[in-house]
Amino acid sequence: MKTRLLTLLFALTTSVGAIYGDLVVTIGDLRYILNEETMTAKVTYKHMTFFKNESYYNMNAGIAADGGYYSTCIWHIMTANIPASIEYNGKTYDVIAIGEHAFQNCKNLQSVSIPNSVTTIESYAFTSCDSLQSITMPNSVTTIESYAFYSCTTLQSITISNGLISIGKDAFVDCRNLNAVHISDIAAWCAINFNGNNPLTLAHNLYLNGDLVTDLAIPKGVTNITKEAFLDCSSITSVIFPNSVTHIDSKAFYNCSNLKTAVIGKNVIGIAQETFAGSTYLKLVTLLSDSIVSRTYTLFQSIANPSYPLFGDSVETYIIGEGIKKIGDYAFASSRNLKSVSIPNSVTSIGANAFYGCLKLSLINIPNSVSHIGPYAFQACRNLTNINLPNSITSIENGTFVSAGLISIDIPNSVTRIGRGAFGDCSKLIAVSIPNSVTSIESSAFGDCISLSSIEIPNSVTNIENGAFVACDKLESITIPNSITDLREETFYKCYNLKSVNLPDNLKTIGYKCFDSCFKLDSVKIPHNVKSIGNLAFFQCKSLTSIKLSDSLEIIGDSCFKSCYKLRSITIPSKVTSIGSQAFYNIDLKEIILLPTTPPIITGPKYYFDYAHKCAYPETSIYVPCGTLEAYMATNWSLHNIQYQPNIYNINAFAVDTLRGKVDVENNSCLTYILATPYVGNYFVKWSDGSTENPRTITLTQDTTITAIFATQTFTVIFVDDNDTVLSSQEYEYGSLPIPPTDPVKTNDAQYSYTFAGWSPRIVAVTRDATYKATYTSTLNKYTITFMSEDSVLSTDLWEYGTTPVYRGGTPTKAEDGEYVYTFNGWIPEIVSVVADATYTATFTATPKPEAIEDVMDNSIMPTKHVENGKIYILMPNGKKYSIIGELVK
Repeated sequence: MKTRLLTLLFALTTSVGAIYGDLVVTIGDLRYILNEETMTAKVTYKHMTFFKNESYYNMNAGIAADGGYYSTCIWHIMTANIPASIEYNGKTYDVIAIGEHAFQNCKNLQSVSIPNSVTTIESYAFTSCDSLQSITMPNSVTTIESYAFYSCTTLQSITISNGLISIGKDAFVDCRNLNAVHISDIAAWCAINFNGNNPLTLAHNLYLNGDLVTDLAIPKGVTNITKEAFLDCSSITSVIFPNSVTHIDSKAFYNCSNLKTAVIGKNVIGIAQETFAGSTYLKLVTLLSDSIVSRTYTLFQSIANPSYPLFGDSVETYIIGEGIKKIGDYAFASSRNLKSVSIPNSVTSIGANAFYGCLKLSLINIPNSVSHIGPYAFQACRNLTNINLPNSITSIENGTFVSAGLISIDIPNSVTRIGRGAFGDCSKLIAVSIPNSVTSIESSAFGDCISLSSIEIPNSVTNIENGAFVACDKLESITIPNSITDLREETFYKCYNLKSVNLPDNLKTIGYKCFDSCFKLDSVKIPHNVKSIGNLAFFQCKSLTSIKLSDSLEIIGDSCFKSCYKLRSITIPSKVTSIGSQAFYNIDLKEIILLPTTPPIITGPKYYFDYAHKCAYPETSIYVPCGTLEAYMATNWSLHNIQYQPNIYNINAFAVDTLRGKVDVENNSCLTYILATPYVGNYFVKWSDGSTENPRTITLTQDTTITAIFATQTFTVIFVDDNDTVLSSQEYEYGSLPIPPTDPVKTNDAQYSYTFAGWSPRIVAVTRDATYKATYTSTLNKYTITFMSEDSVLSTDLWEYGTTPVYRGGTPTKAEDGEYVYTFNGWIPEIVSVVADATYTATFTATPKPEAIEDVMDNSIMPTKHVENGKIYILMPNGKKYSIIGELVK
């Protein structure tokens, strides 16, 4: 049996060398693989792996019955001193690695000495070394591979070298007693690449040069904190990132259970989603990085699912550093324990959903530098009872405060728009102050504000959209300003306690379900410009006893007044052409007064007038205009009690001012017609009962006195300057004479002087709008032109603007002197057209005189040439000198 085992061991040793292509040797207690090419060695196990189901087992030989690995180190070895190099056959080999499985299952191994030559600790090198308590990595080690210290259950501390750059997957997994990691350089630690899932768990403490790290200050120069760098490090209570850090990788501070504060440097542009996850005591975060607050980074973080806040949900306070300009979309979303935020004056905008779901946020000061707050920025901030908005914002965006805990709010007078659902579901909101700057209140802006009892809408508002005040069930009264022309769908739907509403004169439409379920609304006057009332507009207004419909009304929608139980009488205006299905269904109407001369169409089911769908009960009296009974009887109206309303009352109709107009009255058997006719220069204003219909048909219900109110027409007269500048604008009554303003003055220019000449056209009595323009006469300007020579004035004359002056005297001269002869050369400056007073001065060319020739002459009597100053002179002998007798012209 022994012989068989030795033979097998020899075969295994041979196979190791064959597989690696290197020499496998045993020196002392350790076995090495030698590389002849690089002259390096690594520690290895003695035998190769046996496959599963092999039947051999021998601890000392390193053979496992199940085909696993066992080290060849003697089972009781307690210390392993690995040399920096070994000698073999006269050659030196540097030991550079501890190979795969080298010390696996050395159960008694307590300490290992690793030399500075080793760069790599390979996979499973110390797996299941149950007695190994501590290990120190020399600075030469750069890589610890996966599972290298797997299940070293008694390992309590490890000292990491500065040269380490990579720790593999699960390198220290199941090291259940590891509670201290010793490092000498934070920067080196931050640079380590952790390549697996929880490769190293800092179960308790991190030591820097022997001192326990509690306040962690990342050194300047560090740019990246790698994945899981400080995972589970419960000793850290605070961390400061310098400005050099740009990225913090996944789970870098995961489950740092005592981390309370963090300062994020201003150059950080990437933080992974779970960087601070599990750090449940992180309460205060100071943000100096514009990229983080702005959520503009993309390397690690995605805002597609903002349900988990970047710094965890335990943070109570954020301090945003000076210089940060923007708080981005979802920046602090879902920070459920966030109570306060400090925002500096450098911030100009707050992004969409920036504080979404910050349930405990109660204190935030928004500086005047902020000009934009994005949609849903404070959605579901249930503890935010009050907020001061700066005068710098111009719009409250969609859903900005939806479901917030606001009790009251003052909207600054810089705001022009209140967006869709801006205050929706603010169930505690009692009062709102809307400034005159607001022009638009969008759909559901105050929807479901169930505590809102009063609100004043200013005249500046021109647009109120669908459901703006839906379900404000404590709202008791509302005044709609004259600036509103349309009430949209469900504007006051489910305002159960709304008792009164003042509708504006300019209103034209009342939309679908606009006042549906306003149970306490008792009376309504529809303004005269309203042409249509939408479907279900007053459905279930159970307290409605009277309604005055608009004279301009044309369409009454389906179920418009359905279930208005207390309504007993209604007058349908003359312009109504259509009455919708069940418009007056489920009402005990006593009378309907129809004023249209053409029977309105009643829409609805085929058997609309059956008992279940009829417009009125059989006993309801329906009165129609005089002369229309036959037309009504030809329609479905014939199924009802249609008749003329008897006219048994007297009417006294006249003009208040008989100098401005008159009133004509015509009575017949059932109706009274009145016509107000203004005289020239006047117009009809209204009747004393407020109606502006003219001519007008009245059904008398009692003796009536009614007067027509006329007014003199006024027109606008404008006086303008000749450049169309308005000098005055005033209203004048017809026939009056306009009074012009003080004569205007037109500023003279370089070319002309101006004098006011009157108004064009001629001022006449006012009969219409008119504009009068000032006219002027113009005089061409003259300017003084002076011609001079040296210091002498040659001439001075007046010349008209635009003419070209000329000198009328002779050619200017200048006397020669001892050196020069002078010739007139022109004027300076150059003569141009007259635009102002000007002086022109004569200029001269100076020509030097030739000097005397003093050369001593010989006996020659022949003339000769002489060149001087660029000129050629003819000389003749004159004794011993030459005399100039002429000049040679070139």
